Amino acid sequence: MPFGLTNAPASFQNLLNDIFSDFLDLFVVVNLDDIMGFYRSPKEQVKHVASVPQRLRDNNFFSKASKCVFHASSVEYLGYLVSSEGLKMDSPKAQQIFNWPQPKNIKALQSFLGFANFHHCVIKTYSKTISDLTSLLKKDSPLIFNEEALS
Repeated sequence: MPFGLTNAPASFQNLLNDIFSDFLDLFVVVNLDDIMGFYRSPKEQVKHVASVPQRLRDNNFFSKASKCVFHASSVEYLGYLVSSEGLKMDSPKAQQIFNWPQPKNIKALQSFLGFANFHHCVIKTYSKTISDLTSLLKKDSPLIFNEEALS
């Protein structure tokens, strides 16, 4: 591992990517210590479900049973609800967007847009929805929230 704590997460991610290289994006997604298996059918699940813990053991890593979830039709992963229907934002995060106070200045607007942009993959018609707000960021544009920008 390269010297220094700042490199530790990247080195750990690289190590797990190497360990699961032949599984990645076929039926496993790895984000640091969060490993998710996904399967298209029960038959495929039976075939692969034991391979992830086994691969961890083969490389002297161990998963804590109380933190594992098996045979779930949906699961919370990295702040999203993941199911066969796709990604959804979990309720508390969605509520944050709706409860966000109206920005009073450019910096506050940028903060909101940054938060919303992080979740753009689960916001339908994101670019269309956000275009009126991003136009307020233009130089010499007054920060006036009209009906279009607020909707």
